[in-house]
Amino acid sequence: MKVSFRLISACLMCLAVGLAPVQALAQQNPVNTSANSVAEPEAATGFTAQSATLFINRFLQQQQMHQAAGGTLEQSLRRLLDQAAEPFDSVRLRLERIPVSPALVKPMAVAYQDTLPLRWLDPRHFIIDTVRLDREPVVIYKTILMRALDPVALSVLEPSPLLKNQVEALLKASDTITNVRIDYTYLSKKNIQVFELRGGQVYPSVVGDKSAATAIILDDSANLVISGFRTVFSDTEGKRFGSVYDLQASDSLQRAVHTLISYVQQRDSILIQLRNHDGHVTGFWLSGIRDDLFRYWVKNSSDDSVSIWLGNPRKQDLTLVLEDNVRIERMRKWRSDEALITFPKPSRMLQPMKPVTETPAYWDVGYNSSFSFNQNYLSNWARGGESSFSGMLDAGSRAVYTNKENKTQWTNTLRLRYGAIWTKARGIRTSNDILELNSKYNKVIKGKLDFSTVMFMKTQVAKGYKLPADTRPVSKFMSPGSIIVGMGLEYKPWEKTMINFSMLSYKNTFVLDTASIDQRTFGIDRFKKSKQEMGGQLVMKNTMTVLDGTNLSNSVRLFSNYLSNPQNVDVEWEMSVEKQINWFLGVRFSFHLIYDDDSRFPVLDEAGKPILLPDGSKKLQPRTQLNQFMGLTFSIKL
Repeated sequence: MKVSFRLISACLMCLAVGLAPVQALAQQNPVNTSANSVAEPEAATGFTAQSATLFINRFLQQQQMHQAAGGTLEQSLRRLLDQAAEPFDSVRLRLERIPVSPALVKPMAVAYQDTLPLRWLDPRHFIIDTVRLDREPVVIYKTILMRALDPVALSVLEPSPLLKNQVEALLKASDTITNVRIDYTYLSKKNIQVFELRGGQVYPSVVGDKSAATAIILDDSANLVISGFRTVFSDTEGKRFGSVYDLQASDSLQRAVHTLISYVQQRDSILIQLRNHDGHVTGFWLSGIRDDLFRYWVKNSSDDSVSIWLGNPRKQDLTLVLEDNVRIERMRKWRSDEALITFPKPSRMLQPMKPVTETPAYWDVGYNSSFSFNQNYLSNWARGGESSFSGMLDAGSRAVYTNKENKTQWTNTLRLRYGAIWTKARGIRTSNDILELNSKYNKVIKGKLDFSTVMFMKTQVAKGYKLPADTRPVSKFMSPGSIIVGMGLEYKPWEKTMINFSMLSYKNTFVLDTASIDQRTFGIDRFKKSKQEMGGQLVMKNTMTVLDGTNLSNSVRLFSNYLSNPQNVDVEWEMSVEKQINWFLGVRFSFHLIYDDDSRFPVLDEAGKPILLPDGSKKLQPRTQLNQFMGLTFSIKL
């Protein structure tokens, strides 16, 4: 960032003078360009090629500015000026046409000599001792020779002291053999060459087979002297300025120029874009140093493809090779009487079959609904009565997730039951209104016994009134509402029978709108909106077929509050009997019973008036709630 800020500051200083003076200086000092160059138009920055060249030249003249930025900036700017003034192709063409006289550069031979220390491994093998070794490169083995005598024979002879001394002298060591071995593996890891002296010649050669230099071992065998001649370039006055190893070099300057031209051509690269009919672009670099092939896919408008191999042997050459084993066939016209009709011989071999893998279906989703409608019309009926219309919608949906591998099941059900009745005298009244949500998660413990967590929520959707003429509702959506969350065990003795016991359950009964709904009717204390209970819940459900086409369903829910009157159990029992007549029509009878010790109703006297307590409030007590329906239903099951 330091270099960029100084360069930007320099540009701003020059631009502060104005663009017109810069262009005027460009006209006074034009830059020499190639004859084939074309003047560039004004760029978005206000520079032309000539004025930009002049601007950079003036910047390079300010040594304090570009030297502070480093030598790389000056070198790059000068290379840019050289390329803008004259391209490389023009320089190459001019150098190839200008003959360079050999008299300008003269080669001459200069003798050189080098002395290298030697290290002898044995009398015939040695190494050049210029690499430091961490251990000895030779291994010495010693073999001791001794005479053997039979000890049994010696004990039989019972030698005299003189004979005994002679025997001991014979058993002493008589000779030692020393063997020296060179550790070639160790020297090879150190990249050290072992030389051998045979008949006065060194193998392999120290200076190389093709070299004109000579190598001589001195008389003391401690050093090796290498001598030879090296070609040195000099000018006409004999001043040296370079050296090469080619003694036959006659025109070295021209050869050096050609070497650099070839190197620049190989290093330079050109990027070309390969575009298909879809507009997809693939880059390919043309250079002079790549000889490998790259694979590309060629496609037509029908998305049929064939692969080709693209190569770049030289900078200006491309190689296209079709993929092997590609066979192209064209349609051929045959006369009808010459057409060949072949029938392949059927294969009677049994084909290998792969076992069918079962794809698990984790979710089971379903929907069922039934609508019942009743109508009663009376006109001049002597026994009395009134015409009425009544109907009830009972809709339910389920979503069950089952994972047999993990032995888990998550069951979710949603149920809406709403019924209404209309009479001319009383209008429309709600006869049944229940909205229920059940969610249960089971984990198999063993056999038919599961660990279970349940969540049950119950409320209604419409407002409820005591009498049609009442304007104050006694219930509405979420007023009341109840939520039960429990954890326990579930047992399934039969296929369609379930017993769920949540020994640890939490029940919350609430009324959100206490301004218009009397919460005391549902067991909630005055000045409160909810009532919390901790207890246990028992749920039993069963479905069976009692007669041909007649289904009987029972559901019992019991709840006991551990902390307050646990003997007063809340009971909710629902039973339904349905006889299917055809695929969409049936007869249904439903019975719903609720007993909640917290739901209290006014006690009436013989005249039908509420009994008052000493404090003036109405006397309340729990009662059994009943709801029964029977009618013709239209059902839909998915």
